[in-house]
Amino acid sequence: MALPATYIALLEAFLASNAGVTKIRHPDGREITLDRKQALTELQYWESRQARDASPGLRMARVNCKGDA
Repeated sequence: MALPATYIALLEAFLASNAGVTKIRHPDGREITLDRKQALTELQYWESRQARDASPGLRMARVNCKGDA
């Protein structure tokens, strides 16, 4: 999915600059104003989402059934 990668690049570019506040277009179309602290939080979220989406396999927790199940 290209949206998280694009958004991560925008956030990283903002954090690399020394700007205190900026406006960034969110992947859902909204334009949001971020400061550095909010940008770091957003970056962590989107990086974890990108890693989760890239990992193969099931995302189901193990179920311990007892009895006849």
